[in-house]
Amino acid sequence: MQKLLYLKPSYEINLLSNNENKYTRVIGIDEVGRGSWAGPVAVGAYYYNLNSEFVQGIKDSKQLTLKRRETLFSILKKHEYKVSYGSVDMIDKYGIGKTIEKLILQIVNKESNGNTLFLIDGIFSQNFGDNSLKIIKGDTNYYSIAAASVLAKVTRDHFMDKLEDKYQGYGFDKHKGYGTKQHIEALNKLGINKKKKKSYKSVSKLM
Repeated sequence: MQKLLYLKPSYEINLLSNNENKYTRVIGIDEVGRGSWAGPVAVGAYYYNLNSEFVQGIKDSKQLTLKRRETLFSILKKHEYKVSYGSVDMIDKYGIGKTIEKLILQIVNKESNGNTLFLIDGIFSQNFGDNSLKIIKGDTNYYSIAAASVLAKVTRDHFMDKLEDKYQGYGFDKHKGYGTKQHIEALNKLGINKKKKKSYKSVSKLM
């Protein structure tokens, strides 16, 4: 697929415009926070149909600046979407992969109506049903998945900003829980709190 400056819902429009298909809605799904050392993992779902407003400038959230993500979020949050969290306790119990699968499955089970196709970023062992497609690098090629990644990323970032207010000194508002030098220094100084993923080897070594 040709790389664009920004994504358009071309695939979604073609799919929904095809009279041979039963689908009237697409839900793009993506996760953020998989590699973080602290805080929840977030799964975003963006609902798209032929009446949905086109938002210019959509790309994978990792390819956007903070300012651009916030601008897009202010628009996308007015649309139909959902962001679900997998808690640190859930991640430590089931593992990060299974936690993400459980969150995706909850969305699929709730929103399946016979006319919805789920576009899911990534490859998972979990079967999400015949009305779903698991797509490698879906967030770099599909509009609805990229929109879901923006919504999940900004929503989780805001969560981590609030977490810094509660656990001051860790710098959650800066590194968002990822393993930066600042985060490592804070862990060595302040220790590991209950918002850390203790199952992660990098975190466990600091305990």
